[in-house]
Amino acid sequence: MNEFYMWVVQGSRASFPSAIFSSKEKAVQWIEKYKISGMLSKYPIDISIYDWTIMKGFFKPTMINISH
Repeated sequence: MNEFYMWVVQGSRASFPSAIFSSKEKAVQWIEKYKISGMLSKYPIDISIYDWTIMKGFFKPTMINISH
């Protein structure tokens, strides 16, 4: 399975993402150019974070009614 990700920049006081990039390198260049403080997150594309964490083994549902 090919996995694709996007890099999301969330400024420290922003309510919404400040920018979204296809690579970490592009995100870091933009952050450095504008001296942004905040958080850089890597998100998978075309799958929910919930399903992705289960698939990767980071999370296991404990309630029977929500398990896959």
